[in-house]
Amino acid sequence: MMIDVRPTLRRFRTAALVAGGLAVLIACEESITGLTSNFMIRRPTDSLIAAAPSFNVSATATTSLHFEWEPVPTAESYSIIFKQAESVDSMNRLEVDFTEPTFTIEIESPQLMDVLVNPADSANPNALRTTVVYYDAPAAMLDSILADRGVPSPGMMNTVWTIEAHRGRRSVRSIEAQRMVFRRQ
Repeated sequence: MMIDVRPTLRRFRTAALVAGGLAVLIACEESITGLTSNFMIRRPTDSLIAAAPSFNVSATATTSLHFEWEPVPTAESYSIIFKQAESVDSMNRLEVDFTEPTFTIEIESPQLMDVLVNPADSANPNALRTTVVYYDAPAAMLDSILADRGVPSPGMMNTVWTIEAHRGRRSVRSIEAQRMVFRRQ
């Protein structure tokens, strides 16, 4: 008895063509928008080993919290997304759901800056350099946001944050998330 494998082979070829076509469409769409989620956050740094970084805010503060991240080639704008953690443990494990952020800082006109890849190389004139997107969030603005979210003064909010890049209606989130403790004075 002979088994005819031609129909199975035809179905396999058809499935392979459909899968290949879908892969090409996805790759083309991503190359058109240029938005990929593999961009990294540079500052503020969080080793995830030690205590979470903290930042003091107050209505009269003149300092800023400096953020840096790798640019996404075709991004038109960015958002810094913060989510309040349920507890210190959930913050330390980065267990938050960013679908409903606690607050967001929109950056409509991103600024670029040339920086050293390794800040320790500042004395080396041939040190490698890179371009980053940066944003300085004023402490007084952050204090106002925290007050609007019901954080008492003095008080604190444990957060996990990340960056989103936007182009038109499409958005991608960085593959990284970081911790930050805000302390109202």
